[in-house]
Amino acid sequence: MKQIKVSKRKITKMVMAVVVSVMTVCLFFNEKVASANNYTDSAYQFYFNAGQTSTYVSSRGRQKMDTSKVYIMCNYAYEPYIEGEFKFTAQAHGSNSESSGFYACTYNGRTTPTYVIKKGVTQYMTNYVKEAGKKYANIYVKKNGVAATFKGNWSPDNYNKY
Repeated sequence: MKQIKVSKRKITKMVMAVVVSVMTVCLFFNEKVASANNYTDSAYQFYFNAGQTSTYVSSRGRQKMDTSKVYIMCNYAYEPYIEGEFKFTAQAHGSNSESSGFYACTYNGRTTPTYVIKKGVTQYMTNYVKEAGKKYANIYVKKNGVAATFKGNWSPDNYNKY
């Protein structure tokens, strides 16, 4: 049997050609390997005067980067005239403006649901902000006309990408 001698330089060139070819194929045929979303928490605090029924958790929306659920957590609730469980309702809204025009988005006949938010509970909120082509998210909150203060954190996307 005849032995074929191949130089180290030729082997290195062949290996490099294979590596470059594989990388080229991956570049053109694979989807994004990693993507970033806007999951960092923003603190919120809102106060309902007696008779006031709704507001947003923030005066400005935050950029919605993916189709993950909007995140909200309430860690403080105070209602001076009511005893019992402190809660409010919340719904994710979208807009193409950072500061106005927010509304509950729909997609393929599905409407963004409303959630009851209670102190100490984390809620991942289904929304159709990105699917409806909107750039910014905010959370619309409602309370039944009693004075109350709520504090917590929210994010337009979530780390777990639920």
